[in-house]
Amino acid sequence: MQVLSVCTWWLLDELGHVVVTFDDLSAGFRNAVLGGIFVQGSLHDKAALSELFGSHQFDAVVHFAGSIAVGESVRDPAKYYQNNLTGTLYLLDAVREHDVNKIVFSSTAAIFGVPQYVPMFVFAGFRVKPGKTVVTTVCVPDR
Repeated sequence: MQVLSVCTWWLLDELGHVVVTFDDLSAGFRNAVLGGIFVQGSLHDKAALSELFGSHQFDAVVHFAGSIAVGESVRDPAKYYQNNLTGTLYLLDAVREHDVNKIVFSSTAAIFGVPQYVPMFVFAGFRVKPGKTVVTTVCVPDR
């Protein structure tokens, strides 16, 4: 789990929500999941997604499973298309099939290129900088 996902978990937990973490642990560690319910599985496993959504009643889904390392996306673009596009589409299929109508898709600030100002603010009129695999694969699901 990344810092943002841990902070989101903490906030949702503080607000009294039951958090279910579904993660294949390919980029994280089990002990980073601080509480709630943990289910190990992959977005590429449609049966696991179906079982997950069939076993829990979700009000919303927060998707942090995108690959976001720019350098790696240049070296291995297929991994980024597979994870960021195919995995997200499988998740969206499960969300639709189980009538979950709220989803947050967490992306990466790398899609904006080098910031003109730091810190970056969401309403600062940033434009997506195309050209890198990571940018393409995180922008398509966001549309």
